[in-house]
Formats: sequence, C-alpha cells, structure tokens
Amino acid sequence: MERLNPYRGKATATIIAMVTALQAAVAFAAPITFNTALPISEDELILREQLIYTEFSGPNADVDQLTALTVGGYGITPKWSVFGVLPLTHIDADIDGVSLQSFNLGDISLFSRYEIYRKDGRGRTTRLAPLIGLRLPTGETGLTSDGSTDVFGGLIATIATTKYNLGGQIVYTENGEADSFEAGNTLAFDTSLQYRLWNSGFDIDNPSFLFGVIEGNITRQGSSSLDGAVVPNTDGTRLSISPGVQYVRQRWIADLALTIPIVDSFDTAALAPNYSVLTSLRVNF
Repeated sequence: MERLNPYRGKATATIIAMVTALQAAVAFAAPITFNTALPISEDELILREQLIYTEFSGPNADVDQLTALTVGGYGITPKWSVFGVLPLTHIDADIDGVSLQSFNLGDISLFSRYEIYRKDGRGRTTRLAPLIGLRLPTGETGLTSDGSTDVFGGLIATIATTKYNLGGQIVYTENGEADSFEAGNTLAFDTSLQYRLWNSGFDIDNPSFLFGVIEGNITRQGSSSLDGAVVPNTDGTRLSISPGVQYVRQRWIADLALTIPIVDSFDTAALAPNYSVLTSLRVNF
C-alpha cells in the first residue's frame, strides 16, 4: 500500500503539517500555506480550521483527497508558543479500475516556536523564530501515514507592515523508519507576500483589511530506502505557487488559496498532485 499513499513519501505531508499561519497582531496578514514568526500573546489561544482539497493523478490512478486540519496555538510567554495539528482525511480513489474510499485520522504534529529576534518600528515589525517538532504515526499506514515518527526543525522570518507582509520559512524533516521502510528526508523552502488591497479606514473599533497573497514552495526529497537498500526513482524536487486572498478582522482571519504545481521531477509512475484548494478560518481567544 505504500505506493498508493497520496502523501508520496510525505513531502506533501511535511507541507501540510506546517500549515499553521497563526498570529496575534491583527493589523497584519500572515502566510496561508505555512508558518509565521509573528507572536501569540501570553496565555492566548488561537484556533484554525482549514480544509484542503487535492486532486492527484498517476498511471491508471485518480485520487481525490479532502483534509480537514484543526490547528491550535498557545502562547506560553510573549516569545514562546506551542502548536498542535490534527488532520482528518477523506480519500476517494480509483486505481486500476478498483474504487477505494476511506476516512481516517492523519499523522498528528506537535511543535514549538521561539522568537529569537525582534525589531519594531512605526507600523512595522521584523521577527525571526526557530521551530522544532515531531510528527507522530497516528494515521492509517499506507493511506495517511507510513507508520514512522519524524522530526522536523527550521527557521521562520517575517517582515510585517500595515501595507504588506513578507515571510519565509526553511524546514528540514528527518523521516523515521517503520516496517523496514524509510521515506527520504525533505528540505522545504516557503516564501509569501501579502499586499494590502483594501482597508476599512483604520476604524479603531472595528478594523478590517483585504490582502492579495502570492506564495511559493520548493521541496527537495532524498531517496527512500527499504530494508536498508535505496528505492530507485524516489528522490525529486517539486516547485509550486499559491495565489490567494485573505480577509483580516480584529479577532479572526479568513483566507482562500489555490496551489499549482510548476515543477515536479519525481518518478512519473507515482501519484502526483494536480492542484490543491485551501480555505481556512482562524480565531483568537
């Protein structure tokens, strides 16, 4: 069942696990498809519900996947925040004329982020924050998981103003081994520009903002191994872009984006994503 896994060696799962663009500075937008270095206030809870629809295709195979992500972030101190990501995934597949449907819990991710640099100015802020975390094998092996425990870490940078935001993230994932199989490790780089298109006149009592968003991701995955031997044609690079829009209010943010693959050098005999549609709502408590 490993080759039927739409996560394809978990390069896609790594990206999904990092879709936690939670923030507390309500005048600022934030990335849609990855993290932000903007802080969560001490003792503040932020929840995000995100739906991701992805269409995959391959030789004699078509897969539709709908993932519902519940993301929680909590500010332990003004600089230190912790996050949890719980995915539920529905898969509708047609492979070699055989239909398959499933609804399963995916792999849960837990990670921590700590701000190490901050520089504030009039109407702008610059933040730098490393993160480290675990992805746990709570999903069904062969469908939403390969059964391994994985470790990831990286660095997030954000420049936020009332006119535009610029963000970037680099994340390395060390994939573990399970049932003699080990997916190739991944290195992912994400970038995002959010540009303010409209505002409500900076009404202090009820501010609202509309941002246009363009994001990019490049992920490099190494070769997978089985019983200690390299599995041929399992390494590759994928580049995608994600245009979108984001509506920001005082205590909540709604967004919508379309992810489009541009470059995919993975084995053409494996499943590959054609596109993804992402929509989410996040609320500050």
